[in-house]
Amino acid sequence: VVPAVLAALRSPLAAPRLAHAYARLRLALLPDHLPLGDILARLTLRLHKPQCDLEPSWSDAELGAATARTINLMHALTTARPAADDEEESTHKPNHFTAPGFCYAFPLLKLGLSSPALQGDEQTMLNGLAVISQHAALRSDADMLHPALFPIDHMFRLLIDLISSTSGRVLSACTVALLDTAHCAARATLALDDVTCLLAGLQNPLEVVRDAALRALLCVVECLPPLLEDPEYALTLTKRLLVATFDISEDNKKLAEDLWSQLPLAQQWSREPELVELLLEEAQHPSEPVQRAAAAALAHLVERSADPNAAEHVLERLQDIYTEKLPLIPARLDQFGHEVEAAVDAWGARRGVALALHALAPRLGARAVPPAMRFLVQRALPDRHDTVRAEMLNAAMAIVEIHGKETLSSQLPVFENFLDKAPKSGGYDATRQCVVLLVGSLARHLAPGDARIKPITLRLVAALSTPSQQVQEAVSNCLPHLVGSPALEDEIPTIMNKLMKQLLTAEKYGDRKGAAYGIAGIIKGLGILSLKQLDVMGKLTEAIQEKKNFKYREGALFGFEMLCYKLGRLFEPYIVHVLPHLLLCFGDTSQYVRAAADDTAKLIMSKLSAHGVKLVLPSLLQALQDDNWRTKAGSIELLGAMAYCAPKQLSSCLPSIVPKLIEVLSDSHMRVQEAGAEALGVIGSVIRNPEIQAIVPVLLEALQDPSNKTSACLQTLLDTKFVHFIDAPSLALIMPVVQRAFLDRSTETRKMAAQIIGNMYSLTDQKDLMPYLPNIIPGLKSSLLDPVPEVRSVSARALGAMVKGMGESSFEELLPWLMHTLTSESSSVDRSGAAQGLSEVVAGLGVHKLHKIMPDIIATAERTDIAPHVKDGYIMMFIYMPGAFTDDFLPYIGQIINPILKALADENEYVRETALKAGQRIVNLYAESAITLLLPELEKGLFDDNWRIRYSSVQLLGDLLYRISGVSGKMSTETASEDDNFGTEHSHKAIINALGPERRNRVLAGLYMGRSDVALMVRQAALHVWKVVVTNTPKTLREILPTLFGLLLGCLASTSYDKRQVAARTLGDLVRKLGERVLPEIVPILERGLRSERADQRQGVCIGLGEILASTSRDAVLSFADGLVPTVRTALCDPLPEVRLAAARTFDSLHATIGNKALDDILPQMLEGLKDPDPAIADATLDGLKQIMAIKSRCVLPYLVPVLTSGGGADTRALSALAAAAGGALARHL
Repeated sequence: VVPAVLAALRSPLAAPRLAHAYARLRLALLPDHLPLGDILARLTLRLHKPQCDLEPSWSDAELGAATARTINLMHALTTARPAADDEEESTHKPNHFTAPGFCYAFPLLKLGLSSPALQGDEQTMLNGLAVISQHAALRSDADMLHPALFPIDHMFRLLIDLISSTSGRVLSACTVALLDTAHCAARATLALDDVTCLLAGLQNPLEVVRDAALRALLCVVECLPPLLEDPEYALTLTKRLLVATFDISEDNKKLAEDLWSQLPLAQQWSREPELVELLLEEAQHPSEPVQRAAAAALAHLVERSADPNAAEHVLERLQDIYTEKLPLIPARLDQFGHEVEAAVDAWGARRGVALALHALAPRLGARAVPPAMRFLVQRALPDRHDTVRAEMLNAAMAIVEIHGKETLSSQLPVFENFLDKAPKSGGYDATRQCVVLLVGSLARHLAPGDARIKPITLRLVAALSTPSQQVQEAVSNCLPHLVGSPALEDEIPTIMNKLMKQLLTAEKYGDRKGAAYGIAGIIKGLGILSLKQLDVMGKLTEAIQEKKNFKYREGALFGFEMLCYKLGRLFEPYIVHVLPHLLLCFGDTSQYVRAAADDTAKLIMSKLSAHGVKLVLPSLLQALQDDNWRTKAGSIELLGAMAYCAPKQLSSCLPSIVPKLIEVLSDSHMRVQEAGAEALGVIGSVIRNPEIQAIVPVLLEALQDPSNKTSACLQTLLDTKFVHFIDAPSLALIMPVVQRAFLDRSTETRKMAAQIIGNMYSLTDQKDLMPYLPNIIPGLKSSLLDPVPEVRSVSARALGAMVKGMGESSFEELLPWLMHTLTSESSSVDRSGAAQGLSEVVAGLGVHKLHKIMPDIIATAERTDIAPHVKDGYIMMFIYMPGAFTDDFLPYIGQIINPILKALADENEYVRETALKAGQRIVNLYAESAITLLLPELEKGLFDDNWRIRYSSVQLLGDLLYRISGVSGKMSTETASEDDNFGTEHSHKAIINALGPERRNRVLAGLYMGRSDVALMVRQAALHVWKVVVTNTPKTLREILPTLFGLLLGCLASTSYDKRQVAARTLGDLVRKLGERVLPEIVPILERGLRSERADQRQGVCIGLGEILASTSRDAVLSFADGLVPTVRTALCDPLPEVRLAAARTFDSLHATIGNKALDDILPQMLEGLKDPDPAIADATLDGLKQIMAIKSRCVLPYLVPVLTSGGGADTRALSALAAAAGGALARHL
């Protein structure tokens, strides 16, 4: 319905009603996405430009921007997964469209993604494709998501179009979406239209489209057999798949063969005779790759055919097609005779005929060769189109190559006949060239002594005067096979003399050039020795020194050029002798000679081997020192011409050439300077990388004026997006600029230079970069120790990239230097730079190097006997290593926490700072994944005896909690009340999700205890973190109470006085915060604690009780007095003096709260204890009374004295002991 409605919007009659109807459809098709549906309806209608007026308000937003916005919104609502807010929402599925809803949204996606305006917006393109991909990939049994309901054919068409017009990430996403759509299609019955779309993709000229179409067909291969059972469609499908198995791309060919092997029905259909005719049509397809594949498939069918005359039949059909396609489709004229449409030449179909003839050549019988040759020579080779002519020539050459020997007698007359009778006009040059080539090729099959070789050779030599380079080159290629014949032995000197004379004296340029081709061809045939035997070099050297006639000099240069061209490396030894003359010719008075010298230099350089470069370079560089400016300028031009060397040699010679050319730019002679600039320009002109080719002028400016232009040039380089490989000539111009930049005083320039070096290594061939290393490394080293952190980090990354690209062997001195600098005493900047550099270098070398080096670093960092600056350097490695490795570094996290925590307590502040940074780095990078490793250590750290470690642990724990909960810890929490909270419900849930309830309780309990720490800095830090992450203090405290108590008892029982103090303060704080409601929970725990075997625990309980009593109201204490009083009494009679001392303080608090009830409940029993038969108990009780006396003598004495002195006999032992403790208070009772 949707496509039909949209198509009908073009009708002025239907449009007004249908536009309204289309907008209403959204209510039925997108019930879950009504706001989005509204936007979709408006935009889709605007994009289809209906033949009616739309609401003016719809056109407020610009169409392109609105489309992009809507596609992104669609992506956000239907595919992008929202972050899990809580347990229930984390299982939330994206709110997909139904299949009908997708059909409604698809027209917008189709028009949006196809619009050129949007194709520049990569992210929107990716989002739009993700919508298609994810909906196609939905595997649901729901009726509304059934694959048959998706517009599969439209999706295929859109994606195949996009694959042919996009690149990079978008192209990959299109391919993924296409395969997802194909998988979706395979789950339903495959429609004919769907397959047709994919088969159309197989005919695309782009390899990547054919590849994607084949992969999609492989996804639906199981749905194809039913289509192959339909006779109407089976042949078309078979033809397409068969052609694909002969694709010109090997990878595509393998995919197609895999597909073909899974379709036995197609293999049966391929035996049908009608298929040949279908393939002849396919050979006329406009796309060349399809023509080539169809030609190969046609040849395959002919070879397999049972009919012995199949090849001849196909040959006749091809000739018919050629005849049919040869006439021009006439131009269309208007009534005044003016051309409206130009005449059309169907040359593409004729090229298909040529390709098919070429493929058919091996299958032709001897009988079919002469008519084929006649057709080629008389009708096909004179074709008006160059491409067709070239392909026809290839076909003719293939036939001559394969059938020349047995059909020599029938083919030669055809050629000779043409050469004799063809008109001599320029229009026939091209055909003549082809026929001469064929004659030369055919002559190879003649016996060496055959009399026909002589006339053929003479005919070829005569053809050298044809003023066409193609003809001359063709002759030059044929001559070497013929000149070795005995029939020509006596003729060779004559021919050579004639050609030499023609080379040096002929009037026409074409004749002289042809003679050079001829001489080179003959020498190649006779062998390198003939250069000496026929004195060719002597004559040419003589001619190049002829001062009077420029033609001699120009001719000699042509000769050298062609000899070098034909003989290649064999001519190398002579080049050194030619060079001095060549240098002089660069400064010749005749412009023709200078142009010839230029061409010769380029050609000589392009043919040089690595050895040849070594032969030539020294003499050229030597010539730069010459006093004569002409020689200097000549050698500079030759050095510039080295840019035409084979790419292999370029990388070895350019690093030594370009610096010399840069030096020349400051020569005293203007002409030499100009030559230098021109030579650099030549090197710039052979750059194959299109991105750098575009900025060559900027690079050349920077080389000529380094002090002013370097920075702008580097910026341009950084702004360039590289898609292609950087070749050697590009490097030759870039590297000197970068080298110079490292010496610059500007931080920005040095930073850009390091960035460029880092990027280079992923874009170039490593051997091209090798020669530049010695000059680059010192600059990078100095940047690595730069005071500006950003320069250091960029330089470190660059070093890492270099080592990764080139391997460790190229940088033998780098690692020792880094290790040495890591422990540098001079400055922490150097240590930081070295740590960064070392981390990136190790990352470049790979994980194995990390596993090798890390144990040593950890062991050294843990040592206590090393100097602080050494420790600092090693701890710095823990800051940068995680960033360089991330996941691979996980196993070491547990091991490095310990050295970091120890370093946090170091007496040197700079070591502590480094350790804190290392801890924060680990928290930030591994918050989610390393909670298990990091937290236990931090929890231990919270209770460490050293306050610095407690302080750092609180800070790191804070960072970890901020990271987990997604809040910033940078806010200020200084408020009037210490119980104000800044945490949110979201962060609270995030922490519980990440840590689990039990661990969260432990962490928060530790933090809460930190708020009562004895060290002020720890208290402040803990309070800050608590405020930021906790939502409601009393509520949270009640949640963590059991855990907190476990920790408190442990601390109350600690041997460390500080810990006991902290725990006691925390207890008091707890009671103040939570009120007396917590007492019923606390008191039983404390009672159990007093019965503990461990004395320190009992002492801790007393300290805790004291704090609780001090913080509690009288009524509350009274209600628990029955439990509390015996507890205190037991503690006062404890065997250990520390416990008794703590208990006396608790008694003080108890008395202060409940008054004399404390005395009545405790003292009588204690006095009874004094009479205990066990002396240990009696002594302990007495000491308990003494401790009370020391603190509370004024209240206790009035109670004790009457008791101790009543009953006739006074307890003198007790009285004496108490008197000592009572001090001045005893006076009034004396």
